[in-house]
Amino acid sequence: MIPLETVLEIKRLLAEGRLSQGEIAQKVGVSRTFVNFVHRGRLRTPLEARIKDDSERESVPRRCPDCGALVYMPCIACRTRAYMAQQRARQKLGPES
Repeated sequence: MIPLETVLEIKRLLAEGRLSQGEIAQKVGVSRTFVNFVHRGRLRTPLEARIKDDSERESVPRRCPDCGALVYMPCIACRTRAYMAQQRARQKLGPES
């Protein structure tokens, strides 16, 4: 796992705009792909992820229309069940020939 300090350093160097992604990767000691993920916002720090996830949630729990549980929407239980079903379906299909 890449330390938070490294991600923040990459963001700082990207914001300066003086180095290419490849140069930043070499300087920090990670892959250029990792730097690109940070640049495009596909990789968030744990704090950013928590803030974004919390902002998507409603402040009052209500009944989920799918499972009937009293939850803060969107219902994580339903999202997890859907994800698990998708993974099981992929496993049944096996590797594509």
